[in-house]
Amino acid sequence: MVPSIAKWMNTGAILVTTMVLGYFIAKSSAQPGALPRNVNPERSLQGIIPPPQKIAQTSVLTKDEVNQVAKQTTVLVANGLVKEDDPTTALDPGSGILISKIGKTYYAATNLHVVAARGSEYGVRTYDGEVYFVPYKNIYTFGKQDENTNRIEGFDLAMIQFESQKNYPIAKVNLGAGKAGEPVFVSGWPDPEDKSPRRDYFFSEGKVTSILTVPDPDGGYGLYYSAATRRGMSGGPVFNTYGEVVGIHGRGGIATKQIVNISNLGILVTYLVNEAKKSQLQTFIPPNYSPTEPRAMIGAPIPIEATVVPNIYKSFTRDFIPASTRDCPSGGSGSLLLGGSDDQCN
Repeated sequence: MVPSIAKWMNTGAILVTTMVLGYFIAKSSAQPGALPRNVNPERSLQGIIPPPQKIAQTSVLTKDEVNQVAKQTTVLVANGLVKEDDPTTALDPGSGILISKIGKTYYAATNLHVVAARGSEYGVRTYDGEVYFVPYKNIYTFGKQDENTNRIEGFDLAMIQFESQKNYPIAKVNLGAGKAGEPVFVSGWPDPEDKSPRRDYFFSEGKVTSILTVPDPDGGYGLYYSAATRRGMSGGPVFNTYGEVVGIHGRGGIATKQIVNISNLGILVTYLVNEAKKSQLQTFIPPNYSPTEPRAMIGAPIPIEATVVPNIYKSFTRDFIPASTRDCPSGGSGSLLLGGSDDQCN
């Protein structure tokens, strides 16, 4: 009986040891703090926008689907005109992107050089054809342009604040830098060479050609891509294949010591988010930051106004007193001026 009992006890001890050892091996293989397999850390909005516990995988969109997103969120930006102006010389338009919303207050991102005329009134034309005029005090700039050299210290970025009772979709930002070879899309409102009043929306596809680890000190440019652009598209968005904004377009192609044979230049959107935070803007801080999911815009009705401006001069001309004469332009009870009560103008 004793040998049998000893044999049984040895077998049991081996079994228990194997189970305990297997438990500790399994426990040690699970890394504390590791992300679930379905979470891509590169697609999380780190730092400025805390990533949620679980991040749903975003599906890649077709070129046409990205274009649908772009049409609904790309805006036309231009200085306001008075009836006495010669619009062919006084108007200096650019593009922008609806990037954030807090309540009924919207923020459109663009370039600093698009809104460089300090003290002027500017208009933001949304995809439904509405033009929202704002005083310069409602424009936040994140750089300083030298009047003599046009060099920009800081970032060639700005945000325009306006209010609307309408519900406009908001573009989603992606703070990832991406990498060379990835597809990108650029949208905007280019100027016609003949200075005709008509403007046509433009959308192009290309690839990222290079990304600078340290942005250019002149304007903060560092995103290079081959997508075709034209004058007037400055301030327009650069989208990735998920329909997310990764950059703000601003310059045509040039060659530098670091990069050669590059078509166009933009600024990574992560710098816009960082600069907005430094300026105490709550535009990208949850719960205020609540963008529209790109796929939610697919299939939505898109009016003809999203692709054509019949007469840009008429759209941006109104009867107002220039800001150099009066802080608040006139416009009567129907004025679309924002950012303060009428009492401040009386």
